[in-house]
Amino acid sequence: MGLPEIARRYESTDGTRRYLLRLEDGRTVETVLMPEGRRDTICISSQVGCAVDCKFCMTALLGLERNLTAGEIVGQVLVAAREKQAARLNIVMMGQGEPLLNLENVIKATRLLLDPAGFGLSPRRITVSTAESRRASPRWGAAGRPKLAVSLNASTRRCGGN
Repeated sequence: MGLPEIARRYESTDGTRRYLLRLEDGRTVETVLMPEGRRDTICISSQVGCAVDCKFCMTALLGLERNLTAGEIVGQVLVAAREKQAARLNIVMMGQGEPLLNLENVIKATRLLLDPAGFGLSPRRITVSTAESRRASPRWGAAGRPKLAVSLNASTRRCGGN
């Protein structure tokens, strides 16, 4: 399995780069690189589409197509990081998809990003953003303790409901 391919690149006047990345099966996800002086933040996706259906989110219109593998999640970081070298790198999982609905692969990807033989990031440099806080179980510790940001949005979906 290779790295995702850059299908399209959009660059903003502030230096922000949004990538439409094509996966091996032809599906696409978005990844965003946001430069911030001596550090960069990469916003990555965990799923193709999303099943949560937050009314304010355009990804909700796609529905859920599939979960990303751990390799596809880490691949987004590799593609964006090679585009621009930064002294410090932050990763935020808040692109397409709900990370905690793909918990197994998010944990595996996080371990790879934290591993000194891999990317070697500090847990303080990874944030997982979720709208599904009820899924943040005791298993979350297996991810190496990255930061967890819980969205308390006012979508029209009932809190905790299906």
